[in-house]
Amino acid sequence: VAGGVAKRVSYGSAAVKLEGWTADGKILVVTSFFSPTGLAQLATVDPDTSEMTVLPFARASGGTQDATDGCYVFYPLRQTSATKRYEGGEQSRLALCAAFLRRNHYLLLDEPSNHMDAAGRRWLLERLKAHPGGALVASHDRTLLRGADAVLELRADGLRRHGSYEALQNWREREAAALEQRIDDAEKQRRRLREERQAAAERAARRRRQGEKQRRSGSQSKMLLDKGAERAENRGGRNRIAHAQREARVAAQLQRDRAQREALPTQRLPLAGDGHGAAVRLHLEAVTLPGSAHAPLSLTLRAGERWRVHGPNGCGKTTLLRIMAGRLAPESGNCRRHGSCVYLDQDFRLLDPASSAVDNLRRLHPEAADADWRTRLAGLRLPGDEALLPLAALSGGERLKVALLAVTGGAEPPATLLLDEPDNHLDLDSRELLEAALQNYSGTLVVVSHDEDFVARIGVTHTLTL
Repeated sequence: VAGGVAKRVSYGSAAVKLEGWTADGKILVVTSFFSPTGLAQLATVDPDTSEMTVLPFARASGGTQDATDGCYVFYPLRQTSATKRYEGGEQSRLALCAAFLRRNHYLLLDEPSNHMDAAGRRWLLERLKAHPGGALVASHDRTLLRGADAVLELRADGLRRHGSYEALQNWREREAAALEQRIDDAEKQRRRLREERQAAAERAARRRRQGEKQRRSGSQSKMLLDKGAERAENRGGRNRIAHAQREARVAAQLQRDRAQREALPTQRLPLAGDGHGAAVRLHLEAVTLPGSAHAPLSLTLRAGERWRVHGPNGCGKTTLLRIMAGRLAPESGNCRRHGSCVYLDQDFRLLDPASSAVDNLRRLHPEAADADWRTRLAGLRLPGDEALLPLAALSGGERLKVALLAVTGGAEPPATLLLDEPDNHLDLDSRELLEAALQNYSGTLVVVSHDEDFVARIGVTHTLTL
């Protein structure tokens, strides 16, 4: 780099954006931390010491980067707020880049694609395929799962290995069908055993009546009749014991199979909404997003429409949803809302993490009974004990379920529902639950999501690209 002496600092409070990596194994980023002009400055980050080396300022221009003559072209950072804080997807890419530099390391990655835009997810999949050390990835991202060499399913009875995500889906479908068949066969066998027991009891009763009749008639000696009755009773007793044992085994297996069926995805999240007519729900007129270079937005959202807000990390998707919800004023222009409008942000700020799910729902909807909330939470696999734990002790997916109940569970369903990456923290079963619920929602829907499978399944009708 032309001229100057590198300055070394901690980058803990710096606003950084990943650009790539250098030949000597350092991460290349841009940062505004030392830029007196507000323009971005290149720096490298040592993946081992987490220290940043700011490269000397060479020249400035607007829009591109160039390294043809030993100098760099600097350009303004894309900021997400006045605090110059970068979105989670960009922070994830920076951390993952440091991990991928350790080419001989076996990586353990926990939900690495959360908050990443489409480009970030493609980058992640390519880097995973190219990483020679291998990786074990905990993820519910169907795109990542389809690209995996194998899928390990964590179940109550241990781990099960599948050759691919498609093999996992096929196995689960076959398992559910086989389970239903076993339950049907066991119920038929139990009915047959009951009928056999009843028939055996009737035959024994007929034999007793016949013996009593012979005893009264005197046609056979009393001794012979007593011996015959004793043999019949002994034989019948052995048969009854064996029959009872068979019934007990069938009943026990039926109970286990039914319990296994209960453990299969049976979550319920009913979403109502007002989707009647062509009423205007949101109208944006020449809205300019704060801190964004995007052209002013003008659009009208009508009842029942399903919108996706799409674009790379940091382009203003969350900012737009906050303006639609009335949480943030636009830099210019105006946004008018008609009917109730409910917004669920990525951090679930409407919930108190120190309170339980039941306490949060009671606070937000005091008109509903606790018993009703417990029933609905149990339908989302949050039974009694878990429903009383502080939200901070629950997983991200469990907190999302509580938040969805909070925003949709009132007496009056929302006319417009704004969801900011609602699928980020969900396991596969819960994603399918949310997809089914949103398919049945009849109100106006605006959703931010980078999961193409999710977007396709909820039936998006309009796309706004920022």
